[in-house]
Amino acid sequence: MKTFKKSIYLLFILPLFISCDVDGLLELEQDKSVVIWEKDQSTVKIIKEGSVVDIPTVNLQLFGRSATEDITIQYDVDETKTTATEGLHFTIGQKQLSLEAGAAFIQVPIEYDPEAITSTEPLDIVLNISSIQGDVRNSSASTTITIKPRLLNLEYWSGAYTFLADGWSREASMTALSNGEDMIMYNFWGNGLEMVGKVVETDASSIKFVVPAGTKLDNGWDDRGAWLLDNDLIGVFDTENRLIDFIQFDYICEDGSTGSFPWCEETCQLVQN
Repeated sequence: MKTFKKSIYLLFILPLFISCDVDGLLELEQDKSVVIWEKDQSTVKIIKEGSVVDIPTVNLQLFGRSATEDITIQYDVDETKTTATEGLHFTIGQKQLSLEAGAAFIQVPIEYDPEAITSTEPLDIVLNISSIQGDVRNSSASTTITIKPRLLNLEYWSGAYTFLADGWSREASMTALSNGEDMIMYNFWGNGLEMVGKVVETDASSIKFVVPAGTKLDNGWDDRGAWLLDNDLIGVFDTENRLIDFIQFDYICEDGSTGSFPWCEETCQLVQN
């Protein structure tokens, strides 16, 4: 009977020792510093006009306590998720880096070739940490670098313009926003209003400035109320002549009445001063 009781006691107490031992190992493992990517997502903006390249740094980071010895980090390109071509769109100097003792960051040596990027479609580069030598843990997370080609440098298109239509003119302006895709058009209709539009580059031969339907065109001056764009207002960039050509657009007033400006198809332009 005593032997039976001892056996039962051991069955209950042994898992507690095992559990404590495993928990201790986990705590010890979690207590180690970890090598991670500083950012899980970054964007490279390559602007073809003017050969401007906006490149953020891609860093590996030691998170936690400083290391007392150098750490060797091996990383690679995830070919199953990467849509850019290594050796064509981008090159990496070396895929094994040494993070010196006491350092917190090390930069990945990656370069991009704007001339090889001919499409306006975004391209992704996905990097993984494959191995680490040192008393640190490895993060399983990856980092994605998205290459966003832009054909126009919108800063070049910011500034004063002259609006020309059917023999009359007025002063206007265009201002690029910081996202590199949107611009503010001022005084298009001669009433001091601002209209925000997006630069669309899906067709490289016809880059467009699109102000969405519903944007206020005019505050109005009679019982019809304000004028709103009934469809998108579209301007086409003419890079050779430094102007924006607008095509026909329709408007709708607050009272429901509608109209259009067919003359814009040929004579409605913003000419850069």
